[in-house]
Amino acid sequence: MNLINHNHPAVARALFLLLCAVPLSVLALEFHVATTGRDTNSGTETEPFASLERARNAVREALPHATEDIIVSIHAGTWHLDRSFALTPQDSGREGVAVIWRSVDGIGQAHLSGSTPLKGWQRHKGNIWKLKLKEDADFQTLYEDSRRLHKARFPNYLSDTSLSSAFGCYLISEAGSPHLERGNRISWLEYAVDDAPPAAASPAQMKVVLFPWGSCDWHRWTCQVTKIDRDARRIYFDNLGDRTEILGGARYFLEDEPAFLDAPGEFYLDRSAAVLYCIPINHGHPDKLNITAPVVLTLVQIQGGGRDNCVRNLRFDGLVFEETEAISPSLHWWSHDWGRRDYALIHLSDTEAITLSNCWLRNSGRHGVLMTEHNVGNTVSGSLIEQIGISGITLCNRFPAAKGFGASVARLEQNLLCNNRIHDVGQLGLYASCIELMNVSYNEICHSELFNSPRYAITMRGNTGAQHGPPVTTGVPPASRNWIHHLSIHHCGQDSGDMGALHAANLNNSGGGCTNTYEQITIADTRALDSMMDIPPNGIFLDWPKMAMDQIFRDIQIVRTQGDPFRSNGADNADSAVMQNVSWREGFNQERMNYAEIGVQTNYPPEFGGYPPPPF
Repeated sequence: MNLINHNHPAVARALFLLLCAVPLSVLALEFHVATTGRDTNSGTETEPFASLERARNAVREALPHATEDIIVSIHAGTWHLDRSFALTPQDSGREGVAVIWRSVDGIGQAHLSGSTPLKGWQRHKGNIWKLKLKEDADFQTLYEDSRRLHKARFPNYLSDTSLSSAFGCYLISEAGSPHLERGNRISWLEYAVDDAPPAAASPAQMKVVLFPWGSCDWHRWTCQVTKIDRDARRIYFDNLGDRTEILGGARYFLEDEPAFLDAPGEFYLDRSAAVLYCIPINHGHPDKLNITAPVVLTLVQIQGGGRDNCVRNLRFDGLVFEETEAISPSLHWWSHDWGRRDYALIHLSDTEAITLSNCWLRNSGRHGVLMTEHNVGNTVSGSLIEQIGISGITLCNRFPAAKGFGASVARLEQNLLCNNRIHDVGQLGLYASCIELMNVSYNEICHSELFNSPRYAITMRGNTGAQHGPPVTTGVPPASRNWIHHLSIHHCGQDSGDMGALHAANLNNSGGGCTNTYEQITIADTRALDSMMDIPPNGIFLDWPKMAMDQIFRDIQIVRTQGDPFRSNGADNADSAVMQNVSWREGFNQERMNYAEIGVQTNYPPEFGGYPPPPF
């Protein structure tokens, strides 16, 4: 089924309402899973299984003979997984037979967690507690009662409710290393006299988190400190092979050092001694504060074996997916082979007709939902995605020869992302977005609210070559005919510049035919921290000269942006765009805005709690 139909703007909402109206089959084979169960049980409601793996095995046994849906009813409780829960083609439903994994006691009652509770804390000194761990213990993020804790840092993190996705406070370099020769992995920055790290600080585990290039605030590293020269006021660090110049005016902070541990919500893991130190957010003994450490990078892995051997016809309903591990140090998320070697709460590859409805995804170390390579006809709807390390939903097919096929064979198309609320992304990496679209076509993103991002709400990239190179089309798939509509977007760009809440780059050359449509969208309050010195955030930014051309914008209203509502890198992108009833041009008619249909809809699950109305 092709989900894209530009002649019928209400199609997405109609499809979503139809999906919600379809009841679970009356004639269905059902297995039950409960924290009080046993894997030696029969899997009935009165004798439930204890583990997801046992239920998966029961489904596999039943599938060859099934003539109706198979339902796995997971009862209220939390399953702390110590490895990814894997689903493969042998777990697929088929035409007329779906496999449904659901929270049977109601939306948000069954929790799948990638963390383990931490018990046995002892007071270290003052308000600092400590815990002895196993010798090989290692994690990059930590959670307390479903809130992310920060690594001990200098200067301390300063929470700003209006800019909750920004990493401030920052220090500012007075000078830094120039562009380095090939093979030189050691860069440096010079700190101000008043910004000297605490005297006890040493580079044993210390990281520097910084923006290179002085006032270029769109690219942030996390790198290992190698030396502190206090006489020269220099901090040296391993640049991970990126020889980019640092210069003066670069924003930065330091982290992962015991001398920085001085504020509630901070932790420090001494990896050599396997001892964790923490100042909890809440008062009381940490054994009672629900402090958890992540142990898995991907919580649910849905992995097919190529486009002709996909995982198909699965549905997840009402479940909570939470608390996975992060990666550090790192540069960009795409350095992990554009997602092939990356991680998420739910990672899909080579799948078709997978539905995620009314689910809650939170506290991810990396992505929320990550689709790489061949994924067709999947749906994410009615869901809450929040507190995400990188991006909320990432669709990426930036591979010239996926699984040995040509670029046109592995398709990431006809996926529906509808009626979702995605917010507070990019908590561990700046180059993040509520939704990322990389080399994907014919997808629909609609009726959703996207907010609190350090950078983008939606970014899209296509198949052209280098930004300032000759006009070419590379071997990777294009980004074309995506339909993005009825979105409420606000409070993005909180920690970066040279961006737009809606962003597109290297989509196509002139006449390349890679046209995408944006309509019925409101964008508000796009602004960054005062320390951000780059080009102020825009509402919409068409990036890369002559390579984001021919895009379509209808009924778009943008207010209160720090930079211009609309910006184009070179005149050609803007001049070629089709603009009908947009607020940055004369003649805008507000009566054409269908506010009732913009953002999450009235059937969005009330179980996910109340949110203030969008600022429009």
